Amino acid sequence: MRVELKFRSGVQGRLDVSSLHSNLLLRMTGKELELQTLWMGHKTISLAEVCAVRKHVDKQDELVFSGETQGLIKIGYALTGGRLTIEGNAGDELGVGMSAGVIHVHGNAGDWCGANENPNSLGIQGGMIFVDGNAGDQVGAGMRRGLILVSKNMGKYVGARMNAGTILCGGKVGDHPGLGLKRGSIITSKANGLLPGFFPAGKADEEWLRICFNEICSVGMRIPTGWLEKIPNRFTGDHLEMGKGEILIYDPME
Repeated sequence: MRVELKFRSGVQGRLDVSSLHSNLLLRMTGKELELQTLWMGHKTISLAEVCAVRKHVDKQDELVFSGETQGLIKIGYALTGGRLTIEGNAGDELGVGMSAGVIHVHGNAGDWCGANENPNSLGIQGGMIFVDGNAGDQVGAGMRRGLILVSKNMGKYVGARMNAGTILCGGKVGDHPGLGLKRGSIITSKANGLLPGFFPAGKADEEWLRICFNEICSVGMRIPTGWLEKIPNRFTGDHLEMGKGEILIYDPME
């Protein structure tokens, strides 16, 4: 079953949609869906007040956010499986706490994409997030497992305090990527420069890259242009932490 939530224009402020768990919504009736409550600031509203609900029983299981989605925060919160699609831009904290499943954004994403909610909690623990555009600051901060692919640019502090997993940036990462990186891989076309805790270590592992790229292609996503023709430079770090992570850069640093 395909459930589409089309958000109307004119919604003021950031709308917390963390209560809209896809596995639960796919089992609900239309009336039950409309009665779901959302937080906007310090007050609650019903889904029916801001959204039109459409169900397509002849389609494969998928939850779709469409319409005015820019102000929606915590889309895909604690996702445990299935497929979630955003037809437009997503707000902050996309995929926070997810452990499995696929999120595909046909647009940009805000800050803390696939990250943790606060410094004491974990980032995503599994699953995949694909963003066909730009993403904000702290993509994958505190990430434990999983994969995040952003086709264009990312903001500052990509993969900060990351413990494991893979982050791919088809464009350019902002300042201070991998701050406090313990384990895991950050792959990018371009970077301004790296923190002092990262050391050059030759070229990336070609076989590992092939496995990673095959996994991305297996779910219908595309590898950034030019990545299949060359092997990126490898930098290990953050050596001020465990030093078992890596940043792979395709083009010379600026």
